[in-house]
Amino acid sequence: MTTPSGTPAANRARDRPATRGTRTIGAAAAALLLAAAEPKAAHGVASLSLPRPATPDSTGPTKKPARGAAKSTRRSATPPPFERATPGEKVPVVITYYCLKGLTRTENEVRPGIVAADPRVFPLRRHVDLSVRGRPLGRFLVDDTGGKIKGNILDIWVPSCAEARRRGRHRATAILLTRAESRAERAKRRKLEQERKRQERQRLASGAP
Repeated sequence: MTTPSGTPAANRARDRPATRGTRTIGAAAAALLLAAAEPKAAHGVASLSLPRPATPDSTGPTKKPARGAAKSTRRSATPPPFERATPGEKVPVVITYYCLKGLTRTENEVRPGIVAADPRVFPLRRHVDLSVRGRPLGRFLVDDTGGKIKGNILDIWVPSCAEARRRGRHRATAILLTRAESRAERAKRRKLEQERKRQERQRLASGAP
């Protein structure tokens, strides 16, 4: 059927191809715009997923040093509390006095001429020469220890507690003898003890008072 060009039907038929073209062009343009925008969006997402580089001013958590390393550093920086005395060298000491009865650390009876000491400084069964302000005080055997005898302290045994309180506490100088010298001192002590016992037996045998 022929429709006049000026009728509404003819106008709709004339406009229909143009509408399809417009829709086709619009869809293609949208696809192009979407394709152009996708790299930017992808780039934006990728940039957000990248780790943030660390900076010197970062306030985030810092890695703590190993526990063993910190402990070894503290140990190396801290000097030992006491040093063992060297034979023949003068060692400043503090002298105190005690009067306890019984056995010493080495299972010997207490007697004049023994001292209690810290075995980390003055080894047991060794002798020390003591002097006060340059005046010899005597030679003593390190034969005992004590809970309060720490470091450069020598506790001299005396038979009377009143004497121990009277003598108090004062400074002195100690010289540790060598092992050989201490062995010789112990041998001399044994000889003197044997001689004393022999004389005591003779006195009892003779009936002398």
